[in-house]
Amino acid sequence: KHATAEVKFEFVVEIKENRYRYYFHNFIYQPYVLNRYGKYVAAPGKATQLNTFVLSKGLLELKEQEKLATYIERQVETLKQAMKLTLTATKKKNDTNKVASDW
Repeated sequence: KHATAEVKFEFVVEIKENRYRYYFHNFIYQPYVLNRYGKYVAAPGKATQLNTFVLSKGLLELKEQEKLATYIERQVETLKQAMKLTLTATKKKNDTNKVASDW
């Protein structure tokens, strides 16, 4: 088996005052081709911006779309867990500072 393509995207997390938001954007589909040495490499000049119109034309098979969605969902869950730990640690740190400042 070999990879037939890759999907690149940008993942942005914005943090402000113990709150955060995130979004994924700029999805790019990069197909692979077999080069003269028998290796699969990115096809030059074939990268395509993924959007609803392109997906409806069948560029990415439904199975591949589901894989991508599952991957993104896992990334979101990982982010939520990490942010929960970070925000909890920050809250505890701030609470200890408040007690110390009372002295």
